[in-house]
Amino acid sequence: MTKLIDFIKHNIVGLFIFILFISIFYVIYSNFKSNKLNSSIIEIKVQNPYVLATQWNTIIKRDKIITVKEKEKEIIKLNDKIKTLSNSTATIFWPDGSVTRLWNKTSITINELNTNNDLSTYKINFDIESGKTWSNIIKFLTDKSYFTETYDNWNFAATARWTVFEINLDNDYIHAVSHDINLSSKNNTWDYNIKQWELFKAHNPKTKASVLNIDKNWITTNIKNDTEYLNNLMKDWQNKIATLGKQQSIWSSLIPYLQYKTWYNKDNYISEKVVSSLNNLNSNILTEAKSNIPKLSKEEKEKLNSKLLNIYEWVHYLPNSPEIANYKSNLRDLILQTWNNEKTQNIKGQFLKLDIYDYIDVVKSNGETEANLLKNNINKYLEEIKDSNKMKTLLSSFPWEMLDIIKIPFDSINKELKKMLESNKDSNIKDKIKEWIIEEATNIKDSFNDIIWWLKNKIWK
Repeated sequence: MTKLIDFIKHNIVGLFIFILFISIFYVIYSNFKSNKLNSSIIEIKVQNPYVLATQWNTIIKRDKIITVKEKEKEIIKLNDKIKTLSNSTATIFWPDGSVTRLWNKTSITINELNTNNDLSTYKINFDIESGKTWSNIIKFLTDKSYFTETYDNWNFAATARWTVFEINLDNDYIHAVSHDINLSSKNNTWDYNIKQWELFKAHNPKTKASVLNIDKNWITTNIKNDTEYLNNLMKDWQNKIATLGKQQSIWSSLIPYLQYKTWYNKDNYISEKVVSSLNNLNSNILTEAKSNIPKLSKEEKEKLNSKLLNIYEWVHYLPNSPEIANYKSNLRDLILQTWNNEKTQNIKGQFLKLDIYDYIDVVKSNGETEANLLKNNINKYLEEIKDSNKMKTLLSSFPWEMLDIIKIPFDSINKELKKMLESNKDSNIKDKIKEWIIEEATNIKDSFNDIIWWLKNKIWK
């Protein structure tokens, strides 16, 4: 023991330097591990798109014929023609993780497959020649991106953002399952916004289709598969967040804070705070982060905006509970605080639509507290809309069933709806009644034909 004390006395400086070196190494190493894991959460990386044969064989026609056997997958390329047979099905996984399912006897051709490595630009276009497809776009697509499916020899194009929709050429309908899609004609001579839940005839898209056309088994199967797929994505994401929580040390939190206080990497500190909020979707941390935004320079805001958008991609697709809906709304609001003013208006309109969709989900699930929090965000952005035409454009994205839910809580929406109803009153009421009678007679005829079609399928299936 005496020898040890003497050794320490004679080598006190060397021991101090050694301990200091070990401490610095530990700080750097722990921060490096934390930053590496944080980067894996913040960064969005493109994946190779591929087709998975989910039942029997799928055919890819390229410069040669490729047969993809059941449970196998094959990378897909531009100009590929992908075809399922009479007893086969397939699922395409796009570069961002979005999916398109092909039922039997379905054929599509990929016309555009253009994505960059961080998915800030994402352009998908394919044509369905026969059969039916179900697409779930799970990521938030900005103005630089689109997801378009054409049909009828490219005469019609359905363009979607963060939407679930189906095109069923077998039963002749196009259906917006979740959120809305834009349907346009060749050369853009006309376009129409198909609202959530709306059903239109595929080859006569100005005419609504009967609900009897719906393929219930197909829809039920896809909703089940979507739920399983999104739940698996969520579990993987939660495991990554849990790992981050375990590997966090006092240093991994202290270093970004010191950088922030010394005016170095302030954006990094805020992004670290947001990443820490993912562990339990803590909206209070987002509120704290928001209070620090005014202290950032223009360049730091731009850097932070890019990071926050990538973080948002990880939560955008999460199924809505009241807590998740509130967190997503607050994260969207945080993103807007970092956005370049010149580009804010369009993205603000898209976020407002998402807030309204989420508000309706929360109201349906009786999340009163979260609904009120969402209502505050919605009202803030509604107050900024001074142009009546912009308000009409916003409201035209929602079906009347949804407008009926939001017209009472939001005064500005209620007022605009009353204006719209008043402006639609026509002095020539006889012509209106005549048009209504003709339209109803056509619908009755269509419904009768649909009933015959449905009975025929029941008898001869």
